[in-house]
Amino acid sequence: MQSGSLLSDSGRQKSLRESDLKKAFSSQTSRIPNSFFLALAGGALALSLGLALSHKKKKYASFVGQWVPTFLLLGIYRKIASDSNVEKLDTKSMYH
Repeated sequence: MQSGSLLSDSGRQKSLRESDLKKAFSSQTSRIPNSFFLALAGGALALSLGLALSHKKKKYASFVGQWVPTFLLLGIYRKIASDSNVEKLDTKSMYH
């Protein structure tokens, strides 16, 4: 019986750490407009293309090119997180 309570306690601690991480990330990224992530991805794409065309820096072009999906995913995550926060606020106002 004790092991069951240990699992539930560790599960609660894990979810608390995850929610703290989500709150910290959301509070930092909420200051940045959604278009900024798109601009970063476009800039990384252009830089990667420029490096690839220079013929001397092909390995750097691949490295910078891998930043593009990261920036796009950060923008998508931020958009989803901000939409879910708006929905939470809407449902709270509906029931109170």
